[in-house]
Amino acid sequence: MASLAKLQAAFKNCTGPFPWRKFETLLNGLGYKLVKAGKTGGSRRKFYNENLQHFIWLHEPHDGEMGST
Repeated sequence: MASLAKLQAAFKNCTGPFPWRKFETLLNGLGYKLVKAGKTGGSRRKFYNENLQHFIWLHEPHDGEMGST
């Protein structure tokens, strides 16, 4: 649980690019699971939290880092 809190703090305090894999780990820690998008999903990723019955759709960046705007 401590590592989830560290990831949340790192994401909250992020001022630049954030690694996609760490973000994916953060979502998993929050109860979201990656759902297969199908044959032509491309870079689109769909996460589902069964307890909340909530979907999140994201584009996985090709360089492996989420940019900041």
